[in-house]
Amino acid sequence: MELLFPLILLLPLLLITFRSRKQQRTFAELQSRITPGQRVMTTAGLHGTITQVDGDTVLLEVADGLELRWAKAGIGQIVETDDTPEAVDLTDGDLSAGAAEQGAAPSPQAGVQDADDKVDTVTAPRDHRRDEV
Repeated sequence: MELLFPLILLLPLLLITFRSRKQQRTFAELQSRITPGQRVMTTAGLHGTITQVDGDTVLLEVADGLELRWAKAGIGQIVETDDTPEAVDLTDGDLSAGAAEQGAAPSPQAGVQDADDKVDTVTAPRDHRRDEV
């Protein structure tokens, strides 16, 4: 009975330690698998393709011709499938099925005012504290 209480207190500490070590092993295994040509997501959520691995740094291509240098530890996961949505081209005025579900595209003239339109502006109250200085 005297040993039961200390064991109950140590059990959560041991579980946390084992869990932390498992996460460290998983992260180290992920970093060792990083090779050029893989699609990855950084810990900040940036998606790109690895173009070069050099020690503890990687070159990540995020757009055509745009490469960013990242620390290898900044790679959060390897993206196995390309789950990016297809781009919708609205330049010809023809809505694709995906865009039609979301509603019509806004008019290119939306928010543009004619020269004859008058805009009411509200001026902010003046800060009188500056006058005291």
